[in-house]
Amino acid sequence: WRRLATAHRRMGQFGEALENYQIAREVLMAQPELAGARAGGGTEILAPLPGPAGDTADREARIIELGLAQTLYDMRENQRARAQAEHALRGIDRRRYPELAAETLNLLGGIARLDGETEPATELVRDSLAIYQAYGNRAGAAATYANLGVLAATRQDVDTAYNNFALSLGLREALGDSAGIAITRNNLGQLERNRGHFAEAIQHLTVAAEKARHAELNPLLAQSLANLGHALTLAGQRGPALTALDDAELLCRNYGLKNTLCEVAWKRAECLLEADDLAGAERGAEAALALANDLNATDLRSEARRVLSRLYRRLGQPAAALEHSAAAWQARAKDLNPVTRARFAAEYALAQSAAGLHADARRLLDDHVNPVQLPESAVTLREIAVALAGM
Repeated sequence: WRRLATAHRRMGQFGEALENYQIAREVLMAQPELAGARAGGGTEILAPLPGPAGDTADREARIIELGLAQTLYDMRENQRARAQAEHALRGIDRRRYPELAAETLNLLGGIARLDGETEPATELVRDSLAIYQAYGNRAGAAATYANLGVLAATRQDVDTAYNNFALSLGLREALGDSAGIAITRNNLGQLERNRGHFAEAIQHLTVAAEKARHAELNPLLAQSLANLGHALTLAGQRGPALTALDDAELLCRNYGLKNTLCEVAWKRAECLLEADDLAGAERGAEAALALANDLNATDLRSEARRVLSRLYRRLGQPAAALEHSAAAWQARAKDLNPVTRARFAAEYALAQSAAGLHADARRLLDDHVNPVQLPESAVTLREIAVALAGM
């Protein structure tokens, strides 16, 4: 049951994975009163039970508890995932199961990152890395190096991020780990995209998609294709971008990947805007906003509203553009990554300029956009240049 759950999780079938992990727990614990605990309907994951006698069964119990936490993390149910992971960690004897402890610490670091807790996340991942290194686990070390790279990229510490990703990729290539290579190539692709190196980003993301497809990692494949579509859009290759985004959408719909589906929707809307298909862009951006509201995802909602602001500026509706861009900027004004802040500040400034608020727009551009190299399309950079010339 536990292995079946792991297979479902790798394929992106998180509801089935959650249910299978719970069944595995019931079988192992031999507790008939747990028979009603199933995924769905808002059912909470139960706290870990004391491990049964015997090393094999006890280890299996710990793996199941960790699997439950990992699945909740994949579903972006961060609060439940953190509670479950902390329960799992409390039940792990680090001397007996060091690698399970390391994997749980790494997971907690990932959850903390999604919650915006960058420094605690870094400490948790470093603790995880120290355990992996002490016991010579190269695969685990590769995963933690990748996560340290993501955290460094969030802080816009590009050199540290690149070095950590390179260490991760080197280990994974030495191990022949296709899934791990796909993850790190996807990370490198996003890093290069955020540096404005679109050709390099496209190369990394193409390899990531190929490796994820070969390993049948559907959630990672969908994410890599979504990122590839965005990089192609920024590079001005709109036809290939839409093809990649169509493939990503099909995977999302087939496997119920709502978060990535929302991401695909706003990225397609942006691509269609670049191609002057305003009607298609409006449908995509509205769909993205509806999905983001349904998921209650602040980051996705802000992206959808940023794209809607671009759309309404093009439609000659500055008041609507200002409303959406102001809300998007409010959500991202304190983002740790200055490049991310600049993207949202740029759109808010363009909306302000369109509404005649030139002094406010100029301040926003001077404070947040001009100090960085903005990794945007030629169309957007031209819009900013025109706005600046008109101030």
